[in-house]
Amino acid sequence: MTEDHVYQDVVWHRIVLCAIGITQGVLAYVISRPEMQSVDRTLLISFSLFTWSAPVVAVLTVKRDSWAADLLFSLILGFITAMLYKIGIDFLNGGTHFYYFSNYSPKFFLVYAFSFLLLMLIPMPFYQTARREGRFVFPYQQLFSNAWTNILAFKIASFFVCINWLIISLWGSLFKLIGITLFADLFQTTWWRFTFTCAMFALGVALARERVTIIQALLKLILALFRILAPALAAASVLFLISLPFTGLEILWNTKIAAPILLSAIFFTILFQNAAIQTAETVEAFWRPAEWLVMAANIAMPALALLAGWGILLRVDQYGWTPDRSYLMLVTGVAFAYALAYGGSVLVKRQSWADGIIRCNPTLALVVLGLAILIHVPPLQPNSFSAKDQLARLRDGRISPDQFDFAFLKFKLGWAGQQALQTIENDPKLMTNTVIVEGLNRIKTANNYLASRYQAKQKTSMADLHDLATYMDAFPAGQAPPPNAVKFAIKTKAFVFNACHTQPKLNPQRCIYFNVDLNKDGRTDFLIFSKQMNIHIFLQQADSGWTQGPYLTADPKARGQMKLLTALKNADIKLKPHELQDLIIGGVRFK
Repeated sequence: MTEDHVYQDVVWHRIVLCAIGITQGVLAYVISRPEMQSVDRTLLISFSLFTWSAPVVAVLTVKRDSWAADLLFSLILGFITAMLYKIGIDFLNGGTHFYYFSNYSPKFFLVYAFSFLLLMLIPMPFYQTARREGRFVFPYQQLFSNAWTNILAFKIASFFVCINWLIISLWGSLFKLIGITLFADLFQTTWWRFTFTCAMFALGVALARERVTIIQALLKLILALFRILAPALAAASVLFLISLPFTGLEILWNTKIAAPILLSAIFFTILFQNAAIQTAETVEAFWRPAEWLVMAANIAMPALALLAGWGILLRVDQYGWTPDRSYLMLVTGVAFAYALAYGGSVLVKRQSWADGIIRCNPTLALVVLGLAILIHVPPLQPNSFSAKDQLARLRDGRISPDQFDFAFLKFKLGWAGQQALQTIENDPKLMTNTVIVEGLNRIKTANNYLASRYQAKQKTSMADLHDLATYMDAFPAGQAPPPNAVKFAIKTKAFVFNACHTQPKLNPQRCIYFNVDLNKDGRTDFLIFSKQMNIHIFLQQADSGWTQGPYLTADPKARGQMKLLTALKNADIKLKPHELQDLIIGGVRFK
């Protein structure tokens, strides 16, 4: 290609990509207009997803000699993204109101965001590779190069946007110093912010794609760093598994975050070693001892995935399936599939293990893409599965009616939860239980999840609060506190007892009450160890009355509820005088 042709190609890409960016900015501005809020909310968000996905795919893939096919590919991908959201949310809400979607947790939005990210990241390298080859063949080196080039071009363009906004802000501020606010006012308008940002992003991608050597240099730097990190993480994973027989699994489950950490270790191991092996040249990728570590980590990865799945199933056995746990189990399944493929490659291929990995990666990537789509299609949405499971747990007694979360069905599971509530109401056997009837009546008047939970708290009777044995643990076991102590404590700190009573079975580490002579006056005092790991003290007086004592808390770094529970069971309690004296100012004692 002559120098003139190269120049024309550069100019063409800059103009076309900027035009795509400006179009994206204009569409985003139109969507943000107040008058658009009257449009169906689900449809509006679907169009927003199309607006933010299709142009980004276009600027990353469009080439001068195949622009029509590239734009068509971008539009199709954007359309699939939008329709996937529309179909999924319509089914979730039963075609009724968007209202219920606002009650979902941030994790729900994160799942959608991650799915759409995969929907853009995975198909692009396959399309770009097939375009280069002229047919549907996918050499691994090309897939690898295209995937990393897209990611780096995106990051460079994002940095380019930030720099441009810094310059624009300085521009406006400089003129503002001399009383000219035209530019500052212009740069703060909504239409400018959208259009300028999208145009600069597109221009940044064009500039990055023109400088292939810079992307290659950045890629080499990243791969060099990952080549060092891969054996380090591999060593950590292997040592972790070796340590487990000595520490036991209970300490692992008590963290409540074991599964996400184990899965993170698996996926970072996969990322780091893939960046290192690239074309299966393992001799060049790792120093020999480092390679052995990585191979050992691959063999160990299935065990990490099984531990993560076991941890999730333990929580499911206690509290049932929720959408969050379903999504996490799906991710665990993906991690296990990768772990089996990578571990199997080491065991079968041995010294050629990397060759086995690069053969598995494209297939596994397509499987992940398929799952990212299918989990939002009605038959496979976790909300329906969760609603059926919660209903089954209520019917067979695995969860008592007074602990059943009716608000979860109504506000967290969308249409499927609504159907489950209707099923409960139509079940004559369930409706003979007054607690269930009260729960259904209460949920009908609630407008959101938090309000419903608050109403449930307010329904707690004083008799229920006084029956400590039903929602607190005693140390030593079976020890009963003085009735007048409980009465006084509830009267002065009812909020503590309400908090302990509201959801006792959602946390296996329940509130604790115990007796100890805290001030060494010969009288036993009454203490509550709350779920927040704070201690509320009630001191017994000489006339057998009670008074509220100080509020005790510990250094957060020293906290560990299971360790403290074990210490209480072992009667490992010591009293130590306070190091500070009380301060009296004008007859008022501070202590």
